[in-house]
Amino acid sequence: MVTTTPRSGKCRACVNRRNVMSSLLEVMSSENPDLVLRYQNKLGLDEQQARQLFDDTKRFLFLCGTVPGKWSPTKIIDEGWHNMILFTQDYADFCQRFFGRFIHHSPHKMANPDRTGSSPAETREAARNLFGSELSANWSPTFATSVECSKSGCNCSPDTGGGGSECTPDYD
Repeated sequence: MVTTTPRSGKCRACVNRRNVMSSLLEVMSSENPDLVLRYQNKLGLDEQQARQLFDDTKRFLFLCGTVPGKWSPTKIIDEGWHNMILFTQDYADFCQRFFGRFIHHSPHKMANPDRTGSSPAETREAARNLFGSELSANWSPTFATSVECSKSGCNCSPDTGGGGSECTPDYD
């Protein structure tokens, strides 16, 4: 059964898909030249690789901000996220502007090894469904631990090689 909106008579799923794609275009148009330079200097990437990492970090955050579930970034996308967060005000503004809330990233507590969440294959599949089948090498199967994101909040657990982290909702 297809549900239509009363005024336009358009399929809600079609309208929602259009809104999501419009939002994605807005997110992807966001620029941060200082962050791209940081990727080059700190991660040893060339300009093209740095721009691709910035785009993939934005895509991952879009996935977290718009699709409920537990998602696992790759190690390189997680590193991109770590560096993005260092630009604290820019990151806070980015999250608020595009997702209406701050997406937290804090260390996973080693004393609590609970690692529930999506598998790397599920995260990659969700990314392919949302962004198309052609993902960059930054989405390769070397994934970190899980990230749970929903529209009402975010609990994240990505890591760069052992510890993981948890995101908690920001209730302003």
